[in-house]
Amino acid sequence: MATKYAELLNDEKVRVWYDNVAAGSKITADVHLRTFGLYCHLTGETPD
Repeated sequence: MATKYAELLNDEKVRVWYDNVAAGSKITADVHLRTFGLYCHLTGETPD
């Protein structure tokens, strides 16, 4: 995955969450990851 928020997948908890969602639908997992990444960017929060 080469997206703006791919670096979020370096966090183990985010990776496990992403993989679990992707088991059902990769497209949904990608959308959720982008949404989560945007949220972190706008609020200045980190995945932890």
